[in-house]
Amino acid sequence: MAARERVVRSIHDLAGRLEQRAALVRTAGIRNAIRTTPRDDAPAARADGVQVGIEMFTVFRGVLHVAGWAYDPQGPVRAVGVATGGNRPRVVAVPGLPSPDLIGRFGPAAAAVRFAGSLPCRDPAAALSGVVCFLTEQGWARRPDAPQHALAADAYGELWRTFLQELRTRPPGRIVEVGGRDRAGWVLSEHLPADWDYCSFDIVDGPHVDVVGDAHDLSKSFEAGSVDAVVSVATFEHLAMPWQVVLEIGKVLRPGGLCCVVTHQTWPVHEEPWDFWRFSQFTWPVLFNAATGFEVLAATMGQPGRVVPAIMNRVTADMPDATGYLGTAVLARKVAEPRVCWDVSMAEVVRDVYPR
Repeated sequence: MAARERVVRSIHDLAGRLEQRAALVRTAGIRNAIRTTPRDDAPAARADGVQVGIEMFTVFRGVLHVAGWAYDPQGPVRAVGVATGGNRPRVVAVPGLPSPDLIGRFGPAAAAVRFAGSLPCRDPAAALSGVVCFLTEQGWARRPDAPQHALAADAYGELWRTFLQELRTRPPGRIVEVGGRDRAGWVLSEHLPADWDYCSFDIVDGPHVDVVGDAHDLSKSFEAGSVDAVVSVATFEHLAMPWQVVLEIGKVLRPGGLCCVVTHQTWPVHEEPWDFWRFSQFTWPVLFNAATGFEVLAATMGQPGRVVPAIMNRVTADMPDATGYLGTAVLARKVAEPRVCWDVSMAEVVRDVYPR
């Protein structure tokens, strides 16, 4: 422990000296800006010449965990820190973990540029506004939006952007959101093309609801072939029979109409007792296929996470090392009328009322 404290102390001392040097460099007119450099092969953010990949930035039980990689072609990155509230960065990790996957991208000098570390953090909100910093010979290179950059590069978000882009390439039409009630202050219509005719559909009346009804009987609220796109966010897990809802969506969509569903692959139980399902990217071709009248254009999982058992056993001991995904999404297109049916009513399978 004493050796580690000496290393951390020496890093803090070096940081102080380099902070003074960086101030002189900035006065000489050398730009100390943070830039984003998108790449096709992996998410990366550029901070004063440092290539960065953030793979974990999360608070768990009062501890902020940070992991990823940082490569500087000018020399080794000495430390990774996090600054909150305008304060000086606190060192969270020292790069040096093996990173053989980065050698092909940056060369042999990137063979050990990964890092992982933690800091006490009792206020997750403070961590959300934290700035990730990288200590180089020139001083602290700051990357304020490094975690957000990693989220933006996630495949899960990319599918959503693909859906929005597809809407913009089409003539404005009618779009129905299944499960559109405002429950968390996030209104989907604000993120859709403004020239589309938006309709919010929900099983319960409330803020931002245009039509009240059960998605299992969607065709009772909308005429066949009258809708150009259907979107559903964080609702499919609450559908007792999602396969029936897919059939209903197929009925109301026009030929060529789009359906985008965003839901959970891993998530805590919520809205109980109406929390029925979790989905993976391998679910979607089972629901959206030729028999139900669809073709899948894209399907993915995203926002990686970890499942940590409260009390581990032999089966779950290695579970935190495996990757789960908070979200999964599908983009499908109607290619035909459904040729299957499901004649089961909600009253036969669910006897309680959706929680308000």
